[in-house]
Amino acid sequence: MCVCVCVCVCVISGVGGGGELYCPANSLQSNGLEVYDSLIKIVDEFCQLNTLPVELSFQYDVTAQILMQNKAKWHKACHLKFSRSKLSRNMKPIKHFFNTHSELYIRQVFVILACQKY
Repeated sequence: MCVCVCVCVCVISGVGGGGELYCPANSLQSNGLEVYDSLIKIVDEFCQLNTLPVELSFQYDVTAQILMQNKAKWHKACHLKFSRSKLSRNMKPIKHFFNTHSELYIRQVFVILACQKY
C-alpha cells in the first residue's frame, strides 16, 4: 500500500496556506517520530469518541513512520485542535452519562443506537 503525504500542505487540514507549517521531522528539540506517534494516538482517541474536531486530510490507517518519512507538516492552530485538554473536555459528557445512569439503561441506549445504524 502506498500512502503519500504532500509536504507542502497541512497534514491535518489539507490546506497549504494560512501560516507557517511546522515539521516535527526537522525539529532539533524533539524526536519527530514520537511527535507523529502522539498525534496518531490522540487522533485515534478522538475517533473512538466520535468527536474529531476537524475532518482530517489523511486516512486513518496512516502510521507515524509514514508521516516521518514524508516529513508531514501542520499549522500550529490545526495541531492545537487535537490537544489532550480538548480530548478530556470531550470525555466529560460521556463520563457524566455513565456516572448518572444505571448499567441496564446504558445497555438499552446502546442497543437502540446499534439498531438505528442498520
